[in-house]
Amino acid sequence: MKHLKDYVVVNGQEYYVSTKNTFDVGFETMVFESQNKYVTSWIDCYYRHYNEEQDAIVGHRDVIDNLEKCLKEGKTQSWMRDTLLNPYDLDEYISGLLNLIEKEGNENE
Repeated sequence: MKHLKDYVVVNGQEYYVSTKNTFDVGFETMVFESQNKYVTSWIDCYYRHYNEEQDAIVGHRDVIDNLEKCLKEGKTQSWMRDTLLNPYDLDEYISGLLNLIEKEGNENE
C-alpha cells in the first residue's frame, strides 16, 4: 500500500493525516498538528489501527471526513502519554523478559 497523506483544516487548525503499513503495528492512520503542510508536533492527536489494507484505505477517508468528531472523542492513546501517565514497573518488565529468555533457552536444549 502506498503511503496515504492529506492535510485537513478543522476549526482553523491544520492536521496531517497519514495512513501506511508500519513495521510495528501494521496498517495505521495517525493525525498530527501541522501548519502550512509541515508537521508542528509529532505527538499524535488521533490514531487508528487496521488488520487489512482495504480497511486502512477506507479508514483513512473516514478519518478525513470525520476528523472533528475523531478529535473531540479523544480516541487517541498515544504510547508516549500512556507511558508518562502509567509508567511500566521496569523491574517487573525485565524480570518477565529474563523469564521468557530462560524458557526459550530451555526449550532449545
